[in-house]
Amino acid sequence: MTLHEYLSQQRGLCRALAKKTGLAQSSISRLSNGLQKPSWEAMAAIDKATGGAVAPADWFPKRGRK
Repeated sequence: MTLHEYLSQQRGLCRALAKKTGLAQSSISRLSNGLQKPSWEAMAAIDKATGGAVAPADWFPKRGRK
């Protein structure tokens, strides 16, 4: 599941995720919309905060897609 899909599920989730990860809410929003590339630390923090729903592998295009 992508971060955008995860955040689309519920209102206020961006703020809660920012609080859990220690990332700024604006960073979460930019990451979700593809306007910012995630660091490995951010991907790990989001993976942990979402209980694995948004795994680091979800940040990369699926094989065969450009």
